[in-house]
Amino acid sequence: MGKMKKKIFISVLLTLLSVKVFPQSMTLDNAIKEVADRIIEQIILRNIPEVFDFTSNTIKVAILDFDCSSKALSQYIVSDLTKYFLRNMKLVLVDRQNLDRARKELKFNMSSEVDDNTAQSIGKFVGAQVVIFGSVKPFGKMYRMEARAITVEKGIILAQENVNIREKDIKPFITKTSPPKSSWNNITNSANRNYLEIISGDVQFSDDLIGGGGSFLVGGHVSPFPFFSLGLETKFGSFNNEFYGSASPMAGLVLPFNNTIKLYGDGILELGYFGSLNGLINNWVTPAFDTGMLFWFDGLGFDIKYRGTWYKDTYTHSIGVGFISRPEIFFEGAGNVFYDIGRFLSDVIPWVCVVVGVPALVAGPFINGAAPSGSSQELAGSIIMYSGVALTTIGVTILILR
Repeated sequence: MGKMKKKIFISVLLTLLSVKVFPQSMTLDNAIKEVADRIIEQIILRNIPEVFDFTSNTIKVAILDFDCSSKALSQYIVSDLTKYFLRNMKLVLVDRQNLDRARKELKFNMSSEVDDNTAQSIGKFVGAQVVIFGSVKPFGKMYRMEARAITVEKGIILAQENVNIREKDIKPFITKTSPPKSSWNNITNSANRNYLEIISGDVQFSDDLIGGGGSFLVGGHVSPFPFFSLGLETKFGSFNNEFYGSASPMAGLVLPFNNTIKLYGDGILELGYFGSLNGLINNWVTPAFDTGMLFWFDGLGFDIKYRGTWYKDTYTHSIGVGFISRPEIFFEGAGNVFYDIGRFLSDVIPWVCVVVGVPALVAGPFINGAAPSGSSQELAGSIIMYSGVALTTIGVTILILR
């Protein structure tokens, strides 16, 4: 029985290892995004002094051409990596003109295989702190992308990532057919994208043009499969001098013209309330619909929409414009803001502790000594003194540990 358990354990272990050692292939676009996300995370998290410019709070990065069997494939990879790196406000990229000048000056073929020493030389020439380079090579029935990030000053490896790519995504570049992004499959995929409506505003008017108002809304939309969308929006506004709010589940279709422009339409069920200044509140459930166009620009964009709503015997029109974003871009940007706030607070808080703590440490005993024994003033003095000790200790300790 013991041997049987041991064999089962070894079989399970080998199965888990095989999943790790022989990962499944992915699309070219997903592979590039995966590599970009991992490398960016490692560069930021390591926070090595030699690569971080503390005066501007940025890191200067050079992305070299990848060693591929196709120049078009290398350009495609570099272009997409550049897109993802530019979204991080802490990274500054060396432009292609400077890299081309480095290639000419150093008499180096940028599309050939690059070793660490060559990458460092190019990085120094263009004034970068970090260099990204890599290759795409056949790997059985797949292709393997290898990417590396090293520091220019000392050649420290910040990140090294490998991902496997489907062969059918690479073949169009090698056979010089249309790249994947221009194919119908990719246009179809563009209709299968989740997005957030960060903020949207509209103006409203009734069918008889007598009533009017306006509102703003926030919401989110998910596409479980191409051309279909589910959403939930929350709206607040006023109409005919009454305030209202609503939550609206919706379902509809998304039809892409291309990767940038999409037409959509939704059936909506509004669940809300009206409230006037005299305190009267009326609940309502009413059908509505909207139609409009989405305009995407590298994960950010805007939409223009028309919305029709039936409320009792009144039909209202609304025309609005909204700002939209892919969820990962929105939360990444929000994360960068909070990261910057955190860094600022981590610099300021120790000094605040010392500036507040030292006077409290000095003032506490004076208050304590001047107050009658057992009085509330004596208690206050003790609290101030011990608070001063705690704050001063915290502030000094943080400053020393830095």
